[in-house]
Amino acid sequence: MVANKRKKAVKVNKTALRVNFDNLTLKQLQKRAQANHISIARTKKDLFRLLKPLEPDIGLESLEGAQLKELAQKHKISSFSSKVELIELLKQKISNNG
Repeated sequence: MVANKRKKAVKVNKTALRVNFDNLTLKQLQKRAQANHISIARTKKDLFRLLKPLEPDIGLESLEGAQLKELAQKHKISSFSSKVELIELLKQKISNNG
């Protein structure tokens, strides 16, 4: 039974490698990400990475959730990962499992 599951996992990974993620819509990418246990929401760490160049004078680590969210909105940073980020995360997941 374990060997059977492993064969299926290998088959799924090979199929995923053939998928051209650029042709998928954002919703399709989000569904694939969730199916592969990849969060579609940005983490605090992601927001720090994106905000650091935009707000170099602010100590981002000291900000609370609401303040961080307000700053992200000011710079029009979505709380969800972009299509490019999801593609990158999916490719990383496939390469790590394959």
